[in-house]
Amino acid sequence: LAGVTEERVLLEPAAHDLLCDIGLATLPGHVAASAEQASRIARETGGPVALKAVSPAVLHRAAAGLVRLDVEGDDAVRAAFAEICSGIGEGGSVYVQAMAPPGGRELFLSASADPTFGVVIAVGAGGVKVEALDQVRLLRAPVAREEAETVISALGIFGGDRASIAHASEYVTRFSQAMAGAPWHDFVFEVNPVLVSGDGAVAADGLVILNAAKETGDE
Repeated sequence: LAGVTEERVLLEPAAHDLLCDIGLATLPGHVAASAEQASRIARETGGPVALKAVSPAVLHRAAAGLVRLDVEGDDAVRAAFAEICSGIGEGGSVYVQAMAPPGGRELFLSASADPTFGVVIAVGAGGVKVEALDQVRLLRAPVAREEAETVISALGIFGGDRASIAHASEYVTRFSQAMAGAPWHDFVFEVNPVLVSGDGAVAADGLVILNAAKETGDE
């Protein structure tokens, strides 16, 4: 995190790199600059893939119709690549990503800098449910493992699935610890969704908006 100090927007590929740097799992993916490259990445990934626009001009890609899911086969991948490129224009590219295994549930996770409370972690139901259910809890970073588990259990997303609750709690805790020490005065780091199952937790998307880096000596 310390090497990222400029004022900018970090899109999904860069956001996933930051998550990997702090030891958090993400769905594997690569940026494709051409239909042929997208097709090659999909073949190497194996199975169906997701294709998503990568452009600072389009932050809400699903709403803009610039996401394709469960795409399989060379012709289908090339067609999806062309459709997405036609919607983003110059300067954009396409992220080709493995599809998540079925059966996981979606968790919303974000961190933001508050001038009064410091870094605040938001946790709730993920995907489109984050707005529909208004089911988000705010916590001050860093979040202790026990606190994360209590909050996630109370959300009811995972029912009585203790393994999923444990994986989600660990993901939230480690994310919050890294964000508590983030070298930025003003930022938002959103991960929506984190896909959680009894086997683990993995980020399927990510976005970082940076406004200013802390100066040496700032607390």
